[in-house]
Amino acid sequence: MFQSWYLTCDTHYFLIVPFLTYLLWRKPKLGFLFCGILTFASLVTHFLTIYLNEEDPFLLLFMKVLRDPVLNKTFKTIYIPSHMRISPYLVGVIGGFVKFQMRSSAFKIAMRNVVFMWVIGLATGFAILFSSFLFYLPTENKDYTLHGFYGSFHHFLWSVCISALIVMVSENHGQWVAPYLNWRPWILLSRITYSAFLCHGGVQLYTSAIQRTPMYVGLFNIFYYAAADIVFAYLLGFCLSLVFESPILELERIILKKQFSTSKNIEETEQSHERKQDLKEVKDIYIPRIQKEISWNSYKL
Repeated sequence: MFQSWYLTCDTHYFLIVPFLTYLLWRKPKLGFLFCGILTFASLVTHFLTIYLNEEDPFLLLFMKVLRDPVLNKTFKTIYIPSHMRISPYLVGVIGGFVKFQMRSSAFKIAMRNVVFMWVIGLATGFAILFSSFLFYLPTENKDYTLHGFYGSFHHFLWSVCISALIVMVSENHGQWVAPYLNWRPWILLSRITYSAFLCHGGVQLYTSAIQRTPMYVGLFNIFYYAAADIVFAYLLGFCLSLVFESPILELERIILKKQFSTSKNIEETEQSHERKQDLKEVKDIYIPRIQKEISWNSYKL
């Protein structure tokens, strides 16, 4: 699977994220500081790598790249290294923590801020999405400063927009888009999206490898091949999820449920013991005092 390179990135992130989430939980300011430092370091590294090596801002998917992406310099130095991709991951971690804090503190976003965030978020997202074609245009003098800024910030800003969208919709500030996002078929597709991501690169590589004649590109052909690519990738992703991911998730659910039940029983036992201790203290302290008062009142009578 061509896209399985991302599993190494996930592994690297899983090694450091527990430490960051612990800091965010116990010492939020220090946790935010560490996340900010890592994000800034990733952005600067990304920019300098593109600018100094005169690289493309992202992997330009030409046919020669799809035939053998491993030979592409941008693929090796920009596209797959973990430190080049960690900033969106950290934005997601921070976004999840912000949502958790908002729920815990009953914090509400002011309506004027909601409107501002929607306008800026949508404008930024569409600008990132539709400006990428500029780097496909053939030019003699490339501006590698622009390459560096776009390459280092487009993933970061896109993840900020997505995180803000999730937070606002979950806080009932996106009723116009919430029914679409809560559409039940998306739940099924979301569970196999990662598996489809792992498979679809192989589908594209195979499609590119078996081409023996030039392909005519037209509007109908674009939609035709895109639809076939998406459907076939999700079918393979469904099979991959069914064979590997779902059994592992079920085992994890069983193990965690058992551990949760055990910890819950232990907690209930401890609480019961504490209640018994409290009751014993009440008996030892207050009952003799009450008996003494009753005896004294009886004596006075």
